[in-house]
Amino acid sequence: MAKTASTKTKTKKQESPLIIPNTTIEITFSWAEVSSEYKKVLTRLAKRLSIPGFRKGTVPTAVAEEQLDTQVVVEQTLQKLLPERYTAEISKQKKRPLTTPDFRLVSSGKNQDWVIEANIAEKPEFSMPGYKPVVKQALKDAVAAIAKEKTKPKEQEQDTIKLQIIYGKLAEKYRPQVPELLIKREIEHDMEQMRKQLKQLNVTLQDYIKRNNLTEEAFSQQVTVRALTRLQSIFITDAVAKSEKITIDQQTIDAHIDALPDADFGKKQRNNPDYRASLHQTLFTQAV
Repeated sequence: MAKTASTKTKTKKQESPLIIPNTTIEITFSWAEVSSEYKKVLTRLAKRLSIPGFRKGTVPTAVAEEQLDTQVVVEQTLQKLLPERYTAEISKQKKRPLTTPDFRLVSSGKNQDWVIEANIAEKPEFSMPGYKPVVKQALKDAVAAIAKEKTKPKEQEQDTIKLQIIYGKLAEKYRPQVPELLIKREIEHDMEQMRKQLKQLNVTLQDYIKRNNLTEEAFSQQVTVRALTRLQSIFITDAVAKSEKITIDQQTIDAHIDALPDADFGKKQRNNPDYRASLHQTLFTQAV
């Protein structure tokens, strides 16, 4: 009897996504918690209304409520109540958001609970066991790539090439994941800086896209990849620093600010949390 050959189908292991969903927290206010502030907002907005038959500032709240945009009243009420409750909820659930949240109103209305969804970005668990051989090989690849250049790059350019290749190889092997919201915030920051630079050149964003022969979709993908790459590099740096027990304390940041050539700039930025965070990451990367 003839034997039939059995064929084994190899299924390729599905790689985990690089951009992952945010963490969602539900925040609920009872009407009893909301009603007092809701009435204050309504009274304040009513004073600004001009309605036939009433002098400005004398419109009854019941009449004003019918004329006002409900969404505006709800938003202004939550602007007062939500920050404190959000902070309390984050502390209660022992969450550590990496950036400002995105809020989504799920439900609201008089005499009912108000439900808000807070989307936050938390740092995923990430480590790089056995990363040193990867770095060693990446450094060899970088040196080989530099040697192929027709014009030898300057020392600083060589360092940049080495870092790009090392971070690229580490990202390729260990695939650090980044929450959606963190990508969104990075893109917002990137776009803000780009618009400022283009404005100085008297160029609109649309003109920039056309001049570079890009579609809006291609430009969006380009910006997203750039944001993802930067954030992955930060996570990689953090993992190396944790492995090697490297830290940057506040005194080191203060000392660096004190040493800036522009003393006025240093004075202005000393207590700027965004600047200190950026400087911390820069010093961190240098130390690693």
